[in-house]
Order: sequence, then structure tokens, then C-alpha cells
Amino acid sequence: MHHGLAYAHLRQILVVTSGSGMVATEHEKREINVGDVVHIKSGERHWHGAKADTTMGHITITLVGSQAAHG
Repeated sequence: MHHGLAYAHLRQILVVTSGSGMVATEHEKREINVGDVVHIKSGERHWHGAKADTTMGHITITLVGSQAAHG
């Protein structure tokens, strides 16, 4: 269930840990499942949640005041 688009004030990373759900922005909507990693940009309007017939567990990582580095 979702309650409409909300702003991500800081960059977020969602990691789906159980079930399945949906994630949407103003431009796209897609299904997400266990193991999927979703990147949400700072300031992006979005929503995410379980589909009507299932549950979805996830971890949200909010990136504050730093940039991720890959090495």
C-alpha cells in the first residue's frame, strides 16, 4: 500500500529483504523483490511499499553529508 509520492530529502538506498513490492517515481513504476537494491536520489519524489497481496521487508540506508565511494 502506498500513500502517494513523497520527497526523499536525502539520498536513500533501499534493500529488499523479504517479499515483493513496488517502487515508483514521477517517471516510472517497477516491481522489486528480495535482494533488489533501489537508489533514490535526494529530492526525488517517490513511493515504495508491498503489493496488495503480499508483504515486503526492507532496509533503508540514508546517506547524510557524504558521498559514497566505490573502490
